[in-house]
Amino acid sequence: MSVLSTTLLLIVSAAYFVCGCLFQMCETYGLWERRAPLSPEHVATLVNQGYPVVVQPSSRRVFTDAHYGAAGAKLSEDLSAASVVLGVKQVAVKSLLPEKAYFFFSHTLKAQPENMDLLDACMAQNVTLFDYECITEKGRRMVRLVVN
Repeated sequence: MSVLSTTLLLIVSAAYFVCGCLFQMCETYGLWERRAPLSPEHVATLVNQGYPVVVQPSSRRVFTDAHYGAAGAKLSEDLSAASVVLGVKQVAVKSLLPEKAYFFFSHTLKAQPENMDLLDACMAQNVTLFDYECITEKGRRMVRLVVN
């Protein structure tokens, strides 16, 4: 399962032009989370268009590290070179890196109290947050589960 639609791939591609390297992080919010923001097919599309994609290894993700490697992604734990970081669920405040652009479900749109520290940390660290809940077209959220 992947959460990026074709429309969102275009948004991510545009963010790359502004920012640089794309990084897909592994999910740490819940042990049950197996979704990924990019499928190996998406990675292959981006790599074939000249975008470098780095994927953080994960044994829980629905797609294997080998699938991402075969699609052209570099596998690495180090996201320091990334400008655009893609995830599914919110990132732990302690894991945020300053001056990066993050795409994930932040659960801050409705001012959920448990995630206000995350929003404050994003502002304090000059993080650009693209919350999937806010990426809509004609009132419909553009991020959806895709079963491959």
